[in-house]
Amino acid sequence: MGKLKGVEEGPACRLGHNLVNQLTVIVICCDLLNEEGPKSSETARRLHLIRAAAKSISEELVAHECEPDGIISAASAAKPQMAS
Repeated sequence: MGKLKGVEEGPACRLGHNLVNQLTVIVICCDLLNEEGPKSSETARRLHLIRAAAKSISEELVAHECEPDGIISAASAAKPQMAS
């Protein structure tokens, strides 16, 4: 899977790398859905929130070494974005 725009390096561990790959798929799917055409403003807002959360989590994973506490805190930090 390709890199997210603005993410320079991959995470130091295999788990982090696999998670970043899966988050990249989410970002790409959001982009594809956004390109499909007109949609309600609520749908566009939700797509934006999903994409932003996936990208944020991916960037946090890249920044942390492979420590379960670091991965859990990265996921927790993204939760407030999804509630907005």
